[in-house]
Amino acid sequence: MLEPSEHNISTVIPPQAVLRTTQPEPELEITTADLDAEMASLELEMANLVESSNSDHHSASTSDAPTLVQSHQTAIQNTSDQAFRVVDATELQGQDFSNKEMRLADFSRLYLHGTTFCNADLYSANFREADLEKADLSNADMEEADLCLANLTAAQLKGANLTFAVLYTANLSEAKLHYVDLSHADLREVNLHEGDLQQANLYGVHLSFADLSRVNLSGVQLSQANCREAILHQVIGYQANLNQAIFLKTDFTKADLSHADMTEARLQYSVFNEATLVGSRLTNANISLASFCNAYLRTANLAQVNGYRANFSGADLQRVSFASAQLEAAHFVNANLSRALLQKTNLQGADLSGANLSGANLRGADLRGAKLDHANFNGANLRDVLVDASDLEKAQIDGARFSAIAPD
Repeated sequence: MLEPSEHNISTVIPPQAVLRTTQPEPELEITTADLDAEMASLELEMANLVESSNSDHHSASTSDAPTLVQSHQTAIQNTSDQAFRVVDATELQGQDFSNKEMRLADFSRLYLHGTTFCNADLYSANFREADLEKADLSNADMEEADLCLANLTAAQLKGANLTFAVLYTANLSEAKLHYVDLSHADLREVNLHEGDLQQANLYGVHLSFADLSRVNLSGVQLSQANCREAILHQVIGYQANLNQAIFLKTDFTKADLSHADMTEARLQYSVFNEATLVGSRLTNANISLASFCNAYLRTANLAQVNGYRANFSGADLQRVSFASAQLEAAHFVNANLSRALLQKTNLQGADLSGANLSGANLRGADLRGAKLDHANFNGANLRDVLVDASDLEKAQIDGARFSAIAPD
């Protein structure tokens, strides 16, 4: 093979351009002019190949360019598992992704302050540790989304679907969550301080140790939710549905749960001091060792509750129903139980010192061992009551109706 020294060729010469001199016949006469022409042809061919390659690469880059995010230096890359990953998010803040399909998108640890995702499909999207302060996620589909440690302060999530989403330790303070569906979501240790959850669906959610202080829970669905040791200080829960929910050691201090449904709820050790539960339903609930000091429960229904050692001292319990309730060793010091319904109620060992039971119906109640110092039973129905006569001597019983009193 000839190796010309007058030309610097950086590419491999194709086979058709190789010059052979080993064959004796036919005899070839090779000149410098022939070589120059051949080399020029090769250089032209290679130049065309390079230009064609660049053109194809540009076309491929254009066709492969992401269309999901089209703003300055923003790009979302399609990966092999069909998920999207934001690879350059310098301009995502405040962008509008309304109605976009971004299933499995990865926005973890990104700054998305004020970004709009209205009606977006964000199924199983990753927003872990993302900053979504004041973002608009109204009506977005975020089923099974990961929002652990995300900042959603003052975010708008009205009507969003967050079923089975994970929001562990997320910050949702002052967030708007009207009509949001959070059923079966993980909201452990979440901060919802001063958030608005009116008419939201939180069926079966996990809210243990969460902060819901001063949250609006009016009309909310919290059935079978686990709110163990959550803070619901000063919440507004008018007509909220909390039946069969778990509220062990939960703080409801000064909460307004008027006409709420807490049927069969587990409320052991919970605090309702100075709370308002007018017309609420707690039938068959477990309120043992719970505190309702100075609470306002007028006309509430607590029939058949388990209230062992519950504390109702100073509470307004006018016309409340404790029918067939278990209130052994409960405290009603200075409570107002006028016209309350206490038929067949177990009040053994209860402290009713200074309580007002005027006009109350205690027919068949068990008051044995109860402390009745200065209790007011004027006009009360004490028929078939079980009580030590010596204890009644310390109470006011003017106009009370009797039929049987247990012996001393």
